[in-house]
Amino acid sequence: MKVIFRYKVTHVKTSKVSYFKNSEQLGNMLRIGRSKAVKLAKNGDVFNFFKLEELHDTITIDVPKKDELVTIEGVECRVINVYDRTFSVKTADGNRLVKIDSMSFVDSRNDIHDRTMMLKRKSF
Repeated sequence: MKVIFRYKVTHVKTSKVSYFKNSEQLGNMLRIGRSKAVKLAKNGDVFNFFKLEELHDTITIDVPKKDELVTIEGVECRVINVYDRTFSVKTADGNRLVKIDSMSFVDSRNDIHDRTMMLKRKSF
């Protein structure tokens, strides 16, 4: 399965980058209407410390399938389940969430119990 992203949002202070598939997701993240979000993205404006960009060449990311082996941040993982913008993996330390757009772990905590409980809440 492939995910195509059309919008890029960069936090001005932290330089953290996020990608969005459509204008609805972009508007929800910024808590503004879709049309205003698209207008800001086309102009490349900054809104609430976020620099918005519309990608002319869309970014396509291959989402791993269930039970597939992947390497994330140098760690061998097996995919447990795939969600909308994240997927869960099983590592030697326990279960962890991975963001699809950056292909990095969501949390950096070492407590296995907290990560497993977060995954259970997400799938519930």
